[in-house]
Amino acid sequence: MGLRQALRAIPVVPGQGVDPVKGRAYLRKQLERMTRTAPAVQVDAGARWTLAALSAGYAQKPGKNEPEPGIHRTLVEGLESAMGLLALHLADNDNVNWSYTQDGRRYRRYSSAFQEGRRR
Repeated sequence: MGLRQALRAIPVVPGQGVDPVKGRAYLRKQLERMTRTAPAVQVDAGARWTLAALSAGYAQKPGKNEPEPGIHRTLVEGLESAMGLLALHLADNDNVNWSYTQDGRRYRRYSSAFQEGRRR
């Protein structure tokens, strides 16, 4: 099964992100930022591949501008591409998608499925 077929089964509408380099700086800044009580970016404990990539698997050799090839690079470049797209849309407050946590805290939601009027 290909990616497009898998996405149709969910269903979500695939979209194109931006150059991962543009999202890398935004993601780095957000990973360093703290909100009042917690880090601005949190990764679910069940996202093992993402945690592995962010903790050690996604790295650049000294003197190199690009990360080492591999599955972690592929995964994080997808995340960076999406984060870059999010950074471009932060100023667009007319089309903001808000969701709420179970305890009532509001957060900005990034999801093509939500934008199409469907919930996951």
